[in-house]
Amino acid sequence: MKRRNILKFTTIGAVGSSLNACRKQTPPILSTQTQPIINWRMATSWDRYFEILFEGIETLCRSVSTMTEGRFTITPYAGGDLAPPLEVFDAVSAGTVECCHTNTFYSFQKSPALAFGTTLPFGLNAQQQNAWLYQGKGLDALQKIFSEFNIIGFPAGNSGSSIGCYPKTNP
Repeated sequence: MKRRNILKFTTIGAVGSSLNACRKQTPPILSTQTQPIINWRMATSWDRYFEILFEGIETLCRSVSTMTEGRFTITPYAGGDLAPPLEVFDAVSAGTVECCHTNTFYSFQKSPALAFGTTLPFGLNAQQQNAWLYQGKGLDALQKIFSEFNIIGFPAGNSGSSIGCYPKTNP
């Protein structure tokens, strides 16, 4: 038996015992076999050859499938396959595709606050961004904005802050 499986089943048993102590009657645990099979498509803003981001997305999708014993699968598509790379947010909002992986600042024209969903040039680093999202209630604030577009957002990766170097533009 694998070490991870031992830890998983021990944890499940401990949690189950704790829950049993709190309830008079415990409902039966549903088998994954009784759950429906769900297949989603994920539009991304990334080219398949942008290995750092796209491989991370593929890992996320494999993890979801593994955790649900294959009952919920997400297939990632490169930018442009299902929607233009900078319009995947719109595709999810319109219901054209089930989910997307993008930087929220690509949609800041819809709401300037969306720029804070990802790190900005000269802004927070990865640790500060996560602290703001999870401890500073930043994710709650973003969910209110996402709800205006029929979207629920989940952080899925953090590439850190941009260095702030942009080409000089003519005035």
